[in-house]
This record gives sequence, structure tokens and C-alpha cells, in this order.
Amino acid sequence: MYFKPIDEMSLRQLFSTDLAKGQLKLAYIGPVINSTGQIETSPDGLLLDMRNSPYRLVRGEFKYVPTSAGDFSHNGKFDIAVIWDYGQGTSKQQLEADLLRQNGCAEIVSLAEHKVFRNLPEFSYDHFSQRRVVENLEPMLLKRELHSVMAAYIAARKYPKTINSTQLVDFLAKKLPSVAKMQPQGRGNIISAFMQTNPALIKHMNLNNYRWNADFDPVTAASVIASILKDNFASDIPSDEDLNWI
Repeated sequence: MYFKPIDEMSLRQLFSTDLAKGQLKLAYIGPVINSTGQIETSPDGLLLDMRNSPYRLVRGEFKYVPTSAGDFSHNGKFDIAVIWDYGQGTSKQQLEADLLRQNGCAEIVSLAEHKVFRNLPEFSYDHFSQRRVVENLEPMLLKRELHSVMAAYIAARKYPKTINSTQLVDFLAKKLPSVAKMQPQGRGNIISAFMQTNPALIKHMNLNNYRWNADFDPVTAASVIASILKDNFASDIPSDEDLNWI
């Protein structure tokens, strides 16, 4: 499961995940070493830039939320600055210009500029104290078809709001040809599939309305399911506009 970073260490950890590697086409290789084989204390590490062919090794420096080039003043020369976001009052253009002059840095990569990272859940005490995390969620989902996994994601993201099964099926039918071709009985199984799991992930509320099981943290679950949709099904994740329509 992935969370928004809360400091430089968690930023580095997020950057090192398959999620970030797939999104950014950048990968952490290891610490910077000099010609004698000694590890240099700065910058933070060597990155593999896979955005263009041929791939190239670059020197990278991590900062959580820098406020100025002064935050990088003791980091020597590097090619890419990897940050979570820009500090309050920090101009992206000014920071780029200052880092190029001060550190020879030609690029700033801000993870917060990418929707997939902005939508990650907050790392907080409440997520781990008030609700249980669903165990074995990934193997449970990988046994299901894309339409059911997407339905589970929508239910988790919509919580505490309910989802209307008719609107959900209409949305999936427009998005997925497999649902458009389904008989009515098959369409009914899309949402009921997760009412029959152990534990049940979705509960029937009333009429055609269903809701994510409040016993399990919906934010963490949505993060896990989003990764499965992207990595295992090569599927787009429903947008905020999609969620508002259902």
C-alpha cells in the first residue's frame, strides 16, 4: 500500500516503488560513488533515467518540500532534484533557475504534480487505529474480473457515500465492452461479488444502494485497488468526475 510522503525518507521510499517507477520512468540505483569506489555523502544517489533511449545514469538529490535553493546549498552537483512539492511561496521557475546556477541541476521532478500521487491517502494515526486493514485484499481481487475490481475501487473511494448499482453498471457498461455485452443476471453479480467474500467488502444498504464495509479502512483499500487496476489490469483509474456521476 502507498501513502503520501510525510518527510524526505518516506519520499525516497515512495520514489523507489514500482508505482513511481512506472509513472516517472525513473529508478533509484544506489549511492553515488567516486572513481576510487568510495561513497559520496552528497548528492543522494544515482538514478536511472528511462524516459528516452538510450537510458542514462544521472545524479539525484531528494528534498521533501524545499522553500529555496538554499536547501540544496551543501549538496554539490546533481542533475535532477526529486521533491514532493514546492514550499509555500516558492516559485517553480525561480527554483529551477537557482538550482541550475548553484548545483548544475537541469530538472525538478515534483511527485505532487502527478495525480496518481496526489490521490494517495494520508499517512496518519487514524488509518491504523480506527479501522482494520483488509488482509489478503490483493489475492482476493486478483481472482475477480476487471469490472468487479473497478466496482470495489469505486465503493471504497465513494465511502461514506453509497453507490447506486444501476448507475454503477451503466458507467461500467460505457467503459468496458465486457459489461456492455452482459446479460442482466451477470450485471447483478458485479457488485454482489464482494458481498459474498470473507470478509464482505461491500454491504447492501437499501433498494439499489450499496456502501463499502465501514469495518475496513476505505482509504487504504482504495490505494491498494488503484495499484492493482494499474499494474495487474493495465486499466485507467476512474476519475473524480466519474465518481461524482455514479
